[in-house]
Parts: sequence; structure tokens; C-alpha cells
Amino acid sequence: MTLKNVYSLIIILLLLLNFNIVSFADNDLSGKAKYKQAEELLAFDNFDKALELYFELYNDNNQNFNYVYKIGYCYLAGENKQNIPTAIDYFLLASENVDKNYKNKYKENKAPVNTLYYLGVAYRLNKDFEKAIDAFNAYKQKMSRKDRKTIPGMFIDREIQSCSDAMEVIDTERMKIEKIVVNGLQEPNVRCPILCWEANRLIFTNGKYNVFPPDINYNTEYSEGPFDGVYMAERNEDGTFFNPQKISADLQISYPFIPVTATADGSELYLVADCYDNGDIYVSKFEDGKYQPAQKVKKLNSRKWESHATITADGQRIYFTSLRRGGEGGLDIWYSDRDEDGKWKKPINAGPEINTPFHEEMPYVIRNGNALYFSSESHTNVGGFDVFYTSKDEQNKKWTSPVNLGYPFSTAGNDMGYVIENTPVFAFCPINDNKRRIGVEECDCISLVDEQAPQLASISGLISLNSEDQEKLMQFRVKLVDVNDGKEIANVQVNENGNYFIEGIKAGNYEIIAYDNEAYLMSRTIEIPQNEKWDITGLNITVEITDLVSTDNTENVELASTENIIVDNSQIVGIKNVFFDNDSDVIDDKYTEDIKLVADYLKKHPEAKIEIHGYCSQTGPLAYNMQLSESRAKNLMQQIVQYGASETQIQINAYGYAKPIAINDFPDSRLYNRRTEIVFLNEEDNVNTVMAYVPTYYRSQNEPNYDNGKFFYCEVEIFNELVAEAVFFDFDKYVINAQYEKNLNIIADYLMNNPKAKFKLSGHTDHYGSDDYNLGLSQNRVVKVKDYLINKGVSDSQLEMEFLGEKENITIATDNDLVRRLNRRVNVFVLKQGETPIRVAPIIVPEEYKVKKN
Repeated sequence: MTLKNVYSLIIILLLLLNFNIVSFADNDLSGKAKYKQAEELLAFDNFDKALELYFELYNDNNQNFNYVYKIGYCYLAGENKQNIPTAIDYFLLASENVDKNYKNKYKENKAPVNTLYYLGVAYRLNKDFEKAIDAFNAYKQKMSRKDRKTIPGMFIDREIQSCSDAMEVIDTERMKIEKIVVNGLQEPNVRCPILCWEANRLIFTNGKYNVFPPDINYNTEYSEGPFDGVYMAERNEDGTFFNPQKISADLQISYPFIPVTATADGSELYLVADCYDNGDIYVSKFEDGKYQPAQKVKKLNSRKWESHATITADGQRIYFTSLRRGGEGGLDIWYSDRDEDGKWKKPINAGPEINTPFHEEMPYVIRNGNALYFSSESHTNVGGFDVFYTSKDEQNKKWTSPVNLGYPFSTAGNDMGYVIENTPVFAFCPINDNKRRIGVEECDCISLVDEQAPQLASISGLISLNSEDQEKLMQFRVKLVDVNDGKEIANVQVNENGNYFIEGIKAGNYEIIAYDNEAYLMSRTIEIPQNEKWDITGLNITVEITDLVSTDNTENVELASTENIIVDNSQIVGIKNVFFDNDSDVIDDKYTEDIKLVADYLKKHPEAKIEIHGYCSQTGPLAYNMQLSESRAKNLMQQIVQYGASETQIQINAYGYAKPIAINDFPDSRLYNRRTEIVFLNEEDNVNTVMAYVPTYYRSQNEPNYDNGKFFYCEVEIFNELVAEAVFFDFDKYVINAQYEKNLNIIADYLMNNPKAKFKLSGHTDHYGSDDYNLGLSQNRVVKVKDYLINKGVSDSQLEMEFLGEKENITIATDNDLVRRLNRRVNVFVLKQGETPIRVAPIIVPEEYKVKKN
């Protein structure tokens, strides 16, 4: 067994026979000599040449189904000319003429029974899972006792189960391609990436040789050829890499080897070397600015194969794969912890939750140690090796049942690879040239950036009391509540020093509440981002028991002042909403003129009545927010009464955060919810409320789109015309979300009613991805919007297009998706107005994220 054989795991298929190669000088051969030569070529994986000879034999005798079988096998196993549909055709023909007494000889006219097995494999790779199951069952019925001891025979039930699983879990829509680019490399192929994220160092191999078997040809002696060199490079703040340096010679390993894992600080680099058909784990220390000669890690190695390893961020535990005795069967995942002297202890099997009687390979433990990714032939499998993850159940100290990541990470072929956490990218980088992913090249990684991977955070902090209340500390508890659905996620007691600790928390928005005997005392909110900071400390709360405090710590964001509005010199008065600073009921002086307009109207129309609705953002507990929203409404009422209106004309309603008009995820969106609204109750009241213009990308999903054509205002202008918006897109997508269709319908109606009007559609992306890829993505987005408008009846001549990729981003490069999505858009520009005017709504970028123009 060799190193690369293990990575491809030579357990699915073996060659039919193993012959000694002989030379030949000319093509003028007898049929028998030609067959012998083809068999020798087949034995040494020269499928292309063997295929030519089998075709010559078949042309001479098209009733020989042994030749038909051999041709099918060459099309299935050949890496250069693999053709699965053609292989199926030949296997189908051969399968009708199988013989249990088959002999692999020149005079044999029948095909072997295992033709049915390879037919099933071909169907599986072609994703014809029902037909694959039928073929595998046919093979199972016909195989002999001797066949049951072969690799296909032993694995036949696993193959059938894999096809059944595949029909349940395969999803062909999920794929995001990432390329690891190291500036300064002559050879672009970056493989086997390992990120030492604390040291900002990437370890990788570079070249074309470290490509492992894709599907069938598992016995190829890959380690006999040259191995790619091992390099290290530095990481920029933006996550890109530069300054590559080759380090292979420094490691001084005299066998073929590849890197497998490293500590977060880069102080230790682990490698696996193929030492005379036995894989061993080596370690190299980083000293004096370079990696030192690698040494065997005796405690981790055995007389059997060790093929891969992954080390926790703190360097205190290492998981590795081994064929040693004492496991569940095949290659298992084991782990070892360090002792007080820093040496590795006796390895322990990871247990039956992870390991199976089949093979597990290529484990990767994420930075916080709470999730493990690995490849397996078992569990819920869609064919060959699939990629799984399992999370740590801290309460039971066990791993949860592994979950298959599904397509495109798991396919009908073999799927093994490295995982790299280069925030915000979380990517799976295949080591095998699996042709089952359309659009994925040999060196491409598949991003998990949008996946809900089980990366769990820990939260800790200190509860502090006034000195006179210190003795009450042990009565306190802290609970964590999901602000989206109000569910209680955790509930812990503080210790004698006031410390609390919560672990195992997924990404999301939460409220941390300190309470005593079920009485709320104080809270604060926290956002746990995906793939970013996972040891969240310092969430301290100082409690004054007599106070009821809201703790939204975001910066105050104001809406710019706008002028009062009287339309067309008529008596229709436009009144703006009043917006409030965070955790405040104080009305800004900029609203004085609007308040006077309301008061004057009520004085002139004593029969008129209004309601004042008070609202809050969803950042404090409900009881407090109800109180705050009521206080905001009361203060507005008092000011209106102060300017001469009667209190009997005014009703107030407090809604807390029950009716948000904007999402609560971001300070610049929450400001829209900290407001009061005035509603005139009598239909005859000739008054318009000027509604706040909330951009679609901030709008609450429960809030219907605005009534286009009324008054709206934002920081920069007031609209009293039709409003056209940009269309925004999800990450790496060009599907138009339903929330933008209403405005696109308005644009379509406008253009059809104004045939002389002309718009330009401009496509954009965020900063992730290559220039070429982003240019194409921006084009796809524009085409989607244009097609939508044309399908509604808009003339093609009214629309111009441009595709800019990331060239004109309106935010700085950031990992914050709520900001970054402002770049994923199709802008609408009015090139020529129609008979009635239409405005384009501005895109509001938070000040700290704006691109600074020279």
C-alpha cells in the first residue's frame, strides 16, 4: 500500500489480473498475442493503448463478449478518456452474456459475472441510482462464494445503500467555487492547503502531480512518480497570499511525503511520508524563521498505515487516521492528547459515532474544536467516500451522528480533501480529480461560506453588583435568548465571583439577560457571526437592582433633516415620522416644524383626531421596549398639545418592537424602527404622512413594499414621484428575489407607459472571487433583470446594459455581509425621462464603510 493509494483508498476496485509487462516491436500480431499484449497494458493501467487493441479484437470477432466487457472497463477506469455513458453501453451488451464459469483467456467468448458490478458502478457515477441498484442486486444474485470474498462482493451492500442514500440527499444547486491564489507562484496549482491562521502562514503543495484517483482506478502506483514540492506563503489582511517559499529541502524527508496539518501558530508542521509502503506521521518544528528537519512521531505511528492528521488550534489534541488494531474496522480516526511535558499520550479510538467497519479518512477539526469534518465510506453515503461533519455534544462528551454535507461536497465518486478556514471563506479543497462536479477544476475549492456549518461559540462574562447588593450575587442567573424567535437557548448560574460561561452556541443574534428569581434586571445583545470569533469573552454586565435598563450599545444614527412639505400650494400637508436616538425618548429639535404643522392643523380642525404609534428596535426586553415606545408617543403628544392642540384629539398606542419596518441586524437599519408615526383617523382629513423610505435591503420581510408615488424621504432627498430601486442579490447568485419584483413591475409599467424613456442596467458584485468570474456574474445579474422587464412587455430598445464586476464597489472590502451585499446589485439609471418623472432611490452606505474618494 502506498501513500496516495491510501488517500484514494484502494478498497473499492482491484484490477482483474496482474501480469508482467513485455515489450513488443510491431503491430502485426496474432489475435492471441494481441490479447496478451492488451492484458499486459491493462495490468499497468495503460487503458488507452489497451482499448485500441480490444477494439481491434472486437472488430475481428463481434460475438466475443469478453472483449465487450474489457472495452467497457477501459472506458470506465481510464482517466484520460473516461466515458461513462459509453461504458454503460458496452457493459449492458456484455451483461446479457455473462457466465459463472468465465475464464480470463483468449478463447473466452462470455463476460464475467462482475460485469454487472461494474455496470452498477457506471450507473452510480452517471447518477442513474435506480438502475445502479438493479445492476448491483443482479450481481449479488449471480456472484459465487468466491466472488463474495472479493472487494466488489464485500462492498455490494454498501454500494446498494449508497445509491439509496444518494436519491435522498443529493442537491445539485449548491456550489460556490473558491480559488486559492498565491501571488508570485510560477505554477498556479495550489493543493493540500493548511492555514496557520495565528501566524498568517499558508502551507501547501504546488504543481500538477498531487492529483489522486477519481473514481475507479484505485490501484495506480501514484507514489512512484514525482511529488509536488511543499511551500509556505504569507497571508495579507484581506486573506490573500504572497511571498511563496519552497521548504521541501528543509524538511529532509527521504520518502515521498505531503503536509497534513499544522498548529495555529505554525510552530509545528505535521506530514505523512510513504516509508516503504507504510505511512508514518512526521513533525517539523518552526525555529529561527524556517522549518527544521522532520522527525517521526513515534507515539502516533504503528506498524500499520497512518495516512492523515489534524491538530486542534491550541495544539493539545491531534486526530489522525490509522489502520492499527483495536478500531471499528478499516482506517479509523484516532486521537491523542499531550501530557504535562508536551508529549503525545497513547492514542484513543474516536468511537463508533464516527468510525465504522468501513474506512474513514482525512479528518479536519475546526478552530474551536467543536466540529470535525471527515470522509467516510459509510454513514449516509451517496457513493464512494463522502464528506461528513459531526459536532461535539459537550453535555454527553460525545460526537453527534455524522451528517453528510451533500452535493457538491459529496458526489457519486470519491470525495476527500482539505478544509481551510480563511475567514470568511470556509472551503473544502478536494484532493481527487473528481469529474462529478460540473465547473470544478482540479485546484478549485468548494466554499462553505454560506453553509450552516456547526461551528459553535463560547460566551463568557462577569456580572457585577453594587457593593451593598454583593451578597445577592449567588442568586443570579444568566440566560441566552434568540432574538429572532424568543427561544431560550441556555440558562446558567453565575459563580461566587460573578462569572458566567455559556458554550455550544451557533451563529445568530442573541440577548443575554441577567435576572434574579425570574425578575429581569438587565440585558445586552450580541451577534455571533459565522466563521469569525468563537471565544467571545468580556460580555460583562453591571447591574443596579433598582433600575430597569436597556443595553443596545450601538452608535446613535440620525436621519438628516428635511424641509416641511406643502404640495402644489394646496392644503395637503405632509408630516414626517419622528425618529429617536438609541434608548431615548427625547425628540430632536429638527422635528419642531413638523410638530407645529400637526398642532396647527388640529387647532383649525377641532373635529380631527390622530393616533400616535410608538415603536422601538428589537434590542432590549419586550417589557422595557413597550415602556419606551409608550414614552416616545407620550412625549410627542405633549409637544403637540404644547403648541395648541387639544389632548382629546390625540390617542396613543405603544407597539414596542412588534411592527418593525426594517430588519434589526444592523445599526443603520434599526434606526428606522426607533420611531413614532402619526395616523389621521378621519378620511376627510386632507393630510399625507410622509413615510420614511426604507431601502429594500433593510426592509422587514413582514413589511409590504411602499406605495410608490407617495411621499418618502431618506437622508438625502424627498420623493414625491415614482421611485425606482436597485436590485440586490444573494452571495454568488443571480436569481431575482421576490421582494424586488414589485419595484421591477413598477419600472416595467413606467417604461411601457413612457415609450420614449430609457434606462441603463449596471451589474456589480462584491469583492470575493476573481475579476473574470465577477465580471461574468455581474453580466448574469443584468441579463436576469433585463429578461424580467422584457417578459413584462418592455421594449429591448429602452434598456442598455453594462457589466462592471467589482470595479465600482460602493463599500470598502469587508467580511460583514450586511454591508458587502450593497455591492451585489444591478443599478438602475434613468438615461431619458418619460412624460412623467421617476426617481432612482439612493443606496445608503453606513459612513464607516463608505469608499473614500480622492
